[in-house]
Amino acid sequence: MSFRSVRSISYRAPKSPNTEFTIVAMAPKGGISDNSALKKLKASQELEKNTWQGISVETVGKPGQGLHAQRGTSTKFLKSHEVLCRQKLDEFKKEKDHRPLLVLFMPVSDHQLVKSALPQNSYSKGNFLQPHELLYKIYKTDAKLVRSIFEASGLYYTDSHDWNIMWIGSSAKPYLYEGLNEYQRISHFPNSFELTRKDRMCANIVAMQKKFGKEAFDFIPDTFILPDEYSDFYNHFYRNKSSQWILKPSASSRGRGIYLIESIDDVPTDESCIISQYIQNPLLINGLKFDIRLYVLITSIEPLKIYIYEEGLARFASEPYTAGNKSNHFIHLTNYSVNKNNNKFVQNNDWRQDDVGHKWSLHALMKHLEGIGVDTDLMWNRIYDLIVKALISVEEIIIDNSRKLGVHRNNCFDLFGFDVLIDSNLKPWLLEVNLTPSLATDAPLDLHIKGNLIADTFNLIGLRAYNRKKECPSKLRSRIRFKQNQCFGVQTRGLSSQSNRIQSPDINKREINKKSKLKEILKETLEEWDRRGGFLRIYPSKDSDAYDQFFGTVRPINKALYKALYKEFSAPDIPISTSAKNLDRPKTSLVKSNTFMEQSSKIIFNEQALDVSNSPPNKNINTIADHTTLVRSKTHIPETLSFYSYPNKQSQKDNITITGDDILICYVSRIIELIRPLSEEKLRKTWKKSIEKFICHNTWENSEINAAWSLCQKLESRLLEMKELKRKTIFRASSPQEHPEAEMLEDIRAHTIEKYSVTQMEGILKSSPLKLVSCIVGRERGLLSDITSSLSKIKTQDGFYAEAESDGENFSKCLEILNSHSKPPSTKGLFSIHRKSSLPYARPHTTSKFRVV
Repeated sequence: MSFRSVRSISYRAPKSPNTEFTIVAMAPKGGISDNSALKKLKASQELEKNTWQGISVETVGKPGQGLHAQRGTSTKFLKSHEVLCRQKLDEFKKEKDHRPLLVLFMPVSDHQLVKSALPQNSYSKGNFLQPHELLYKIYKTDAKLVRSIFEASGLYYTDSHDWNIMWIGSSAKPYLYEGLNEYQRISHFPNSFELTRKDRMCANIVAMQKKFGKEAFDFIPDTFILPDEYSDFYNHFYRNKSSQWILKPSASSRGRGIYLIESIDDVPTDESCIISQYIQNPLLINGLKFDIRLYVLITSIEPLKIYIYEEGLARFASEPYTAGNKSNHFIHLTNYSVNKNNNKFVQNNDWRQDDVGHKWSLHALMKHLEGIGVDTDLMWNRIYDLIVKALISVEEIIIDNSRKLGVHRNNCFDLFGFDVLIDSNLKPWLLEVNLTPSLATDAPLDLHIKGNLIADTFNLIGLRAYNRKKECPSKLRSRIRFKQNQCFGVQTRGLSSQSNRIQSPDINKREINKKSKLKEILKETLEEWDRRGGFLRIYPSKDSDAYDQFFGTVRPINKALYKALYKEFSAPDIPISTSAKNLDRPKTSLVKSNTFMEQSSKIIFNEQALDVSNSPPNKNINTIADHTTLVRSKTHIPETLSFYSYPNKQSQKDNITITGDDILICYVSRIIELIRPLSEEKLRKTWKKSIEKFICHNTWENSEINAAWSLCQKLESRLLEMKELKRKTIFRASSPQEHPEAEMLEDIRAHTIEKYSVTQMEGILKSSPLKLVSCIVGRERGLLSDITSSLSKIKTQDGFYAEAESDGENFSKCLEILNSHSKPPSTKGLFSIHRKSSLPYARPHTTSKFRVV
């Protein structure tokens, strides 16, 4: 519907049937509609567009063009990329597909909406005897629209855990993920509330601001979590007396409990809530404040895949905006559940007239803004940016919990409701993220948009009609995996070197498996693209690799998928060479050099390649070190944490480099593995002195460390810091295209270093010029040698002492000794091993048989 200068339409208010009034649609009053302001805004936008780095509408597309609009308006890049995707997808379709058939979902009309409440105890033994029958479950919500679409597509409701798809109205409990078949779908990822609870979202994004700078994550206003941060808010309040503040409960929805404060006395000191700086310059249409409800779908967290729906809602306040009247919710709040109670609220009665009333479609809003000369491209670039960064801020938490629960990469999906406010400078601000956005259909416009949204969501995630009875063995394996993860923990954050090491010695087999997995993921991604309906994929997308720097942990699968989609759209390759004729294990060379400085400032130990493919490192290492001369450039080399540097490119593709930092990280990890089961008071004073000296050395960038932590926890913190510095250095020295290869080479390095003995590692570390290393590796004997030597003399149950092969040389022998004790062993005056009941904290990440819980 096109805008006229003035249009007058009569309505009868829903809440007051005897009252008639008129709403007038016209151009916005003031603001960016003024020619001078609009020209100034366009100039600043054009400057930022020219320097924009990240996801853009040119490579993704732009929402608000109409539901299921013809894609003829696509950019040149999107058209060419669609051809490539179609060609690759056709190649996959030629292969035999053994998966069950997909279920097709369609939107429903008003007369198809279910009227009854959820049935109770509808699941019976008879349903299980029909293995091809499709079952759905609704949990902690009514979700009539979702139920209607399910039942229109042939699904039946069940109360059991034997369902094809489950729709949850709140955060899911861990037991709901237990024993899932790979074809089952559940509507939330574990711990996705980390983004949807207002206090958790604030904490996670503020943590990213501290890590990467506030400018990179400046899409939320200044926010404080109460009562914990009351003192910080108090100081901020009096430093910025002109600011207004709005208070919101931490875990509420639909505008409940939200109000603007008049004074500091209005702020509670004993309630869990957040308080944010109020945005005083919102963009106005017809003098009314509004926000945008955007629908964001996550189909996978590892690899990360993010979609945005092409249609949404613009929700208007029901009274003209003024900054003065703070007590009137109908002025400041845009929530539909709040404004529908106002007599002045106008409901939409025809979805075709989507620019009438106090709720518009996203298409109507974009048409209006573009009609008055506003360029919305940069606004959408910024919206894509805030969506991706907000999800990255919680990505690591969700992945850790998903691995712990043993869910398949396709089991979970999340349909979030992002509430975004646009200010008068067309800058988007993230207000909140809804875990389960409202699917109420009070107006025809709601049913039209939300009905298509839900149908497109279920089609995109790809629900398959699997035979539940036949798939029982698969579910049994999932339950076993779940129980194992619960009992033994999972390898997530890499607190020890062993949790990151390659378990299988067959490198070639692992490479082939990774190639097969990537091919499968690429196929799934292209199939999702083919079923996308009204969704636009914003991650991965062209130039989305600019966001790799914000991930807490490097995700090789994200990089490999991006490379397959946008760099090399031929046969998918794993991050290292996988040609049939060149699957030999790479050779290894030892190189030491200084990092975080000029590339020329490095210490080269050896340029000769050392072949370790068939045997572990031997005395050749010492020979190499003995015959090596240290070569330094004239550039001054300051004392830094690391003493390595990665060349931009390997001179030979079949060579990898093991650096001094690789050795140091492995060395510290082994120390942690050995001292963790021991109570701190039983450690030798010389050991504690060496470890404390290492932890408190002035080399560390982060000099502050939690004094309440145990000695082992402090050492683990320094280990994580070393790994993070190493990761940043590797990626700074390589191009984004080379990141997946660098990550794969890291795995091979860790596997190779496993074969080094303690003596060999200390022989390499002793030659380091860093004073930090000398804290734990002295001239005579290193700390690890001393610990392993003592541990090797622990008395076993048979009354014998299990000696190592040589003076503390065999590290794995000591771990075997620890694992062999079913009872606390007696010692020879050294120390005692405290078992489960005596240790103060859990350590779920250990890969050793000797578990501490």
